[in-house]
Amino acid sequence: MNALQHELLRVTEELKQTRAPEGAPPSVLKALDYIHHHLYDETLDATTVCIHCDLNNHNISSRFKYHVGVGMRRYIEMGRMEAAKRLLHHEHLSILQIAWSVGYTYPESFARAFKRYTGQTASEYRKKVLRRTVKTVGQETESEQL
Repeated sequence: MNALQHELLRVTEELKQTRAPEGAPPSVLKALDYIHHHLYDETLDATTVCIHCDLNNHNISSRFKYHVGVGMRRYIEMGRMEAAKRLLHHEHLSILQIAWSVGYTYPESFARAFKRYTGQTASEYRKKVLRRTVKTVGQETESEQL
């Protein structure tokens, strides 16, 4: 398993643990299970979840939001953006590769979603993360020398 697949799997597993609502109806659990298995598919959206889970779109949307705390569309975006943030730590991956890996067909859609989610572009986010990493490594080196 390569670094990209490992990070994507890690995010999905964390989502499963943090968003498993106690007492949620089977329809919500079924939708969550489908989302977790298809989070990075470019065709995943609320309508697709409802079709594949044989659920009524309006009914499940309100139940999902009630039990999970966010709407289905936002939940999908949140999972994808958290994965993208992790992947941006890997310098060898281009932002385009990351966008495709987390389920975005069009880089423009990814760019808008990332900016909406984090308040900054993917490039800005990556620069900050890499700067922090360099500072942390530099500080560890200095403290090891003392």
